[in-house]
Amino acid sequence: MKLLILLLIIFISGCTQQMACTEDARSCPDGSWVARDHTNNCEFNPCPDKITCDYYNPCPEGYNCVSFPDELAPICFISAENLCSRCESNQCDYTESIPMVVECI
Repeated sequence: MKLLILLLIIFISGCTQQMACTEDARSCPDGSWVARDHTNNCEFNPCPDKITCDYYNPCPEGYNCVSFPDELAPICFISAENLCSRCESNQCDYTESIPMVVECI
């Protein structure tokens, strides 16, 4: 019985309480979103690395090659639906080309 109690105490003392983080998310330059990491003091997970692209170097499936005014080269962007999210006004015009060219308005 004493052995069982000792094992129970060791087991309980080895348990750690998991931190609860807020469920907000951060927008990344490629259009994806990252959540907070409860194992890293609720810091945001890192954004994926930017992938540059052009006609000869296409993006992975699910991404579009997009030229934004604030980028030096076209990058792979996760969705054409939220292209204007990179603009301060949240409004833009873009051309259907490779790469797509976004102009904020």
